[in-house]
Amino acid sequence: MSVAFVLSHGFDALCLASSIAPMRAANDATGGKAFVWQYVAERSGAIRSSDGWTICATALDEQTAQADFVFLIGAPTAPREWARDPAGGSANLVRHGWRLGKLVGASNAAVFTLAQSGILKGKRFVVDRELAATFAVRWPDLQPEDGIYAADKRILTCVGGTSAADMILGLVQDRLGRDAQVEAMRACAVPVVRTGREPQFGSPALRLGSRNPNLLRAVHWIDDHYLDADCLSGLAEQSGVSARQVQRLFRSFLGVTPKAYMTELRLRRAISLLSHTDLAINDIATECGYDATTSFTKAFRARYQIVPSLYRQSRALGLCGGDNCGNDRLARRAGAGSRQACQH
Repeated sequence: MSVAFVLSHGFDALCLASSIAPMRAANDATGGKAFVWQYVAERSGAIRSSDGWTICATALDEQTAQADFVFLIGAPTAPREWARDPAGGSANLVRHGWRLGKLVGASNAAVFTLAQSGILKGKRFVVDRELAATFAVRWPDLQPEDGIYAADKRILTCVGGTSAADMILGLVQDRLGRDAQVEAMRACAVPVVRTGREPQFGSPALRLGSRNPNLLRAVHWIDDHYLDADCLSGLAEQSGVSARQVQRLFRSFLGVTPKAYMTELRLRRAISLLSHTDLAINDIATECGYDATTSFTKAFRARYQIVPSLYRQSRALGLCGGDNCGNDRLARRAGAGSRQACQH
């Protein structure tokens, strides 16, 4: 099987390595070249991953679509340019390969390219939960599954990282059989292949450091309903204990109140929408569960020490690169009269 890895700027290097390792191990197990691969990008030359790896890639062209499997590996986060020009030449490449009957796939933010190509309608696919809000705004009619990877009718998608290994190991079994898969698992020190429906954030009990069933029910409820206006009012009933006990559980195991936990989820969604869409601030407030823009702005400023509009300007100017970047030039460069510093 010939594989074209199409790499975007800031691609997920762990995802690439997790894809290649099972293929190489399968080749070793079968004593042949069951898988051969190449690295492709929008332009030829060196392309850098999100964590600093550099790979020399050839420029994509019509021949790239002739590969048996065209796999787009995107960045862990959607780049700012997605707000205006999300596709590039990769969307046309994917569409062409799909029409030729080839296997196509994507990881991380490159799943946006599959959506842009128009081939995801009616198909099973996954989107990284950190990118889900932006994806939903752009393609509200496309409904991703809540899992780490999916395979449906010649379309493979994964959320990146080590989920790619599980997905590719499934491909190894389909192409070469169970024995080759087992040998590849052994070589890659993978004890078990996870199912695609595995939660993206792993077991809630492991994530929270507790198996308290009441806490798990409460957290699961907020995770699923944090955008609802009545999310907290139904929390005690859903968790099976009193409201006071829910407060104690959250403070004991998470160090925050249920309201603070819910607010954090809402504001993380807001960060994604501010960074990667052109939605108006009041529309983002509504998308994040706030019935008033003033309430949203107050909560955002309390968490990040900056108002949403100025945060968006800082991202557009490249002044804000992550948590607590502390850029004192923010207000002057953004054209604001304030001397606020970016704290995100």
